[in-house]
Amino acid sequence: MAMISSRLTDPASARAVDVMTANPISIEPGTLAYQALQEMEDRPSQISVIPIVDRATGACTGLIRVHDLVRAGI
Repeated sequence: MAMISSRLTDPASARAVDVMTANPISIEPGTLAYQALQEMEDRPSQISVIPIVDRATGACTGLIRVHDLVRAGI
């Protein structure tokens, strides 16, 4: 919350668009789960969730969380 507070004049009225990642990385539905984990970890700032996007339609078909990968034994 401190990071949001430092960027906004009134954090209590912040909308999702005010704090979202505008151009998040994403993967396609056919991406291997291990590759998803690599995408999440092999970056300067690790992420814990990655959207799954159908490139043909641009639709977000789901999300993978690090927790999902750990639960699957990956």
